[in-house]
Amino acid sequence: MNHFILIIDLFAGPGGFGEGFSAHKTKENRLPFRISLSVEKDCHAHQTLRLRTFFRKFSTGNAPREYYYFLKGQISQEELFELFPEESAQAEREAWHAELGEVSSEEVDKRITAALNDGDVLEVRHYPPRI
Repeated sequence: MNHFILIIDLFAGPGGFGEGFSAHKTKENRLPFRISLSVEKDCHAHQTLRLRTFFRKFSTGNAPREYYYFLKGQISQEELFELFPEESAQAEREAWHAELGEVSSEEVDKRITAALNDGDVLEVRHYPPRI
């Protein structure tokens, strides 16, 4: 069983804090941290945050080729997310577009509690390299 240290990132911006934690490996080459919830109010920063969250749903070096099609402008982000509904749904849950103080404290508590109890998280999917 994998054990993770869950990270909740408030005022996440485009996600640099989460990128650092997500990239950290132990001596045993294990990823001990998992971003469970990131909150950002700026719509542009949130778009980047959500895309990077989506990207991290794939194992290192195995992002689908469609991700790169999106980066090249060959498909839209909507098309990309439709092709990978499980990963995009998880990215939507993890990267929350909200302004703290504007949403109810009950909603914030609910999201944080769900993030800490995160029992239905997808495992990172491994795709064979594509040419």
